[in-house]
Amino acid sequence: MSGSGVVQALLPDTPAVADVVTKAFFATEVARRLVPDPAQRQDPLWGHLLLTIRHAQRHGHVDVTADRTAAAVWIHHDNPRLSPPMPPDYDRRLADYCGPYIDRFRALDRLFESCHPHDTPHHYLALLGVDPAHHRQGYGTRLLLHHHTALDQRGLGAFLVATSVDAARLYTSLGYRTTRELRLLDDGPTLYAMWRDPASATTGGRLP
Repeated sequence: MSGSGVVQALLPDTPAVADVVTKAFFATEVARRLVPDPAQRQDPLWGHLLLTIRHAQRHGHVDVTADRTAAAVWIHHDNPRLSPPMPPDYDRRLADYCGPYIDRFRALDRLFESCHPHDTPHHYLALLGVDPAHHRQGYGTRLLLHHHTALDQRGLGAFLVATSVDAARLYTSLGYRTTRELRLLDDGPTLYAMWRDPASATTGGRLP
C-alpha cells in the first residue's frame, strides 16, 4: 500500500481532507437522504464535513494517509461531561453551506448528539473516509489501528456512529460493539452507535 503510512493533518490541510471525505460519502445512503439530487449534493455535504473537520482540528486531531487518500477525524472528549464547544458561528456557517437542506443537516447533528456517551472519557471518530478509488485496500483499517494503539496506551475508549451495515461490520471486526440503533429522519437509513473499550496492555483482552 504505497502512500498509506499515517501522518497527522495540519490546519491548512482541512479543505483537502474535506474533499477526500466528501468523495467517500457522496454516494452513501445518508448523503442521498440529506440531499436527494446529486447535482445539488456536493456543496452542502462538503460544507458540513468541512465544519466537522475544523472542529476536530481545534478539539482533537485528523489522521491521514501519506498520499492524502483517506482520513480519520477524531474529536477528543477527555472530559465527557463538558463536550468541546462548537464555534459560535456554527449555525450561521452551516446555513450558508446547506441552504434549503439545513433542516436535514441539523437533524443529523441532533441524532448524533442524542446517542453520544457522557459518562467516560473517550475519543470520538466523527468521520472516516477513503477515496472510492482506494476502497478495499486497507486504508481505513490502517488509520483506525494507528489511533487505537494510542487509545489503548492511555486506557481510553472510542465512540462512533456507523452510517451503513458494511461500515458497522468493519468496526465490529476492530473491537467495536453496537450500543444503539438510530433512524435518520424517521424513514431514512439505520445508523449504528458503537463503542470500543481500550485493549488491556497486559492481557490483550478488553478492559471492563
